[in-house]
Amino acid sequence: MKSKPVISFYEGLEGIKTVFEDTLKAHNKLLRGILSMEDLYKVPGKKYMDDYVKRRIAAGYELRVIRSKPKEVAPDWPAGETEHRDLRYPPTNMVFEMTTYIYDNKVGLISTEKENFGMIMESSEYSKNMGHMFEALWQISQKR
Repeated sequence: MKSKPVISFYEGLEGIKTVFEDTLKAHNKLLRGILSMEDLYKVPGKKYMDDYVKRRIAAGYELRVIRSKPKEVAPDWPAGETEHRDLRYPPTNMVFEMTTYIYDNKVGLISTEKENFGMIMESSEYSKNMGHMFEALWQISQKR
């Protein structure tokens, strides 16, 4: 039986929040992300991000995350057991502005404030493919 991917596109701040909220509904408690905290502090904003992280931790979700050093806002977002976050940095020539979350059979995309959108693609093939790309990038990324 063939299946088609389901693509949901959301505009604006509420659309961006929709993608974040969907990650907290994942059955698998491991989220993988590639992101820029600097850009997420602009949209959806530091207050929302602080609340989202608290709720992610309380719900028992682990995050393996790749963040670009030039886009860091440290020390606000350290790695460690209490944050349920394993953090790595890609090679310095790789600067990510958009956010990508890979979870269950979905890939969530969150733009910067310039394009101001969120999108979720539900596709087992696409999420598996993006998962492999994440793992390849993870392998060449460094801990602090």
